Amino acid sequence: MKLSTLLAQASVVLAIGYKSHQYNSNVPYAVGYAALTDEGFCKTEQRIWEDLEDIHEQGVKAVAIEGVTCDQHQHVVRLAYGLGLKVHVSFPVTRSGLESASLQMRVFVDSFNLSPHWNAVEAVVVGNSAIKNDHAGWMDLENLTWNLKAALKNAGYGGLISIAEPAETFENFPLLCRSDTIDFVSVEVWPYYHPQYAHRDSGLLVAREILRAERACAFKSVFVTSAGYPSSGITNGNQIASRDRQEQAVNLMLAQTRGNITLQTYFNEPWREEGQFKDLQYYGMRKVIQGGYD
Repeated sequence: MKLSTLLAQASVVLAIGYKSHQYNSNVPYAVGYAALTDEGFCKTEQRIWEDLEDIHEQGVKAVAIEGVTCDQHQHVVRLAYGLGLKVHVSFPVTRSGLESASLQMRVFVDSFNLSPHWNAVEAVVVGNSAIKNDHAGWMDLENLTWNLKAALKNAGYGGLISIAEPAETFENFPLLCRSDTIDFVSVEVWPYYHPQYAHRDSGLLVAREILRAERACAFKSVFVTSAGYPSSGITNGNQIASRDRQEQAVNLMLAQTRGNITLQTYFNEPWREEGQFKDLQYYGMRKVIQGGYD
């Protein structure tokens, strides 16, 4: 089952879940992965292979990576292809602005060729809440994405392109998602940053955000490309991080979407900055996918 097939079959999300999807699983379609050690160094190809093999054995269909750090766009794509995994590549636009993301995009495009393993790249996603975080204006981000799409097409890429934002952004700037620049709508849903809700509301929150995006984007196909819940962190209103709550939240999101979601991340990521709520290092949900912490 490919992401393009899932999107073609996608229907409006109801409070009780998806009405119709051929992909129906208690594991996510995709998980976030980074080819970095706990200390932030580049992993060896052998270590990447072992990680990807572990992910594949759980029944996951794709891995989502960020940028070209450690040449992971080359190593992960080639090794994932050998396992039958698909790859989603994202290019976050951070506070450093568009130029940094543009540089990584150029490296990616220059690397792209017609070798069979590049067929593993299923989707390329730009932004990662760049507009919400005031790192870019919506027209500048759309222009950047359009240029990337043209460059990748010229290089022989035949996959999907999207821009990732919370549903609220698409409500505020509906032309962003209704244009031909993107092939589907990428929605980011992070329940922990909704203090008025609790972990037990995570499934319904995902459903609500998908529905908001579908309405804003004239019912263009929507896929949640970033979601998760931490196992540790500072309490944020009703959101209290713990292993038990992470397990419940993740399972609720999976049940609500029937697995049609990208969960961040497969492993904990100690190399990341802690973030405001000291949660960013603790989104690894490998144990949850494997059946729980116990």
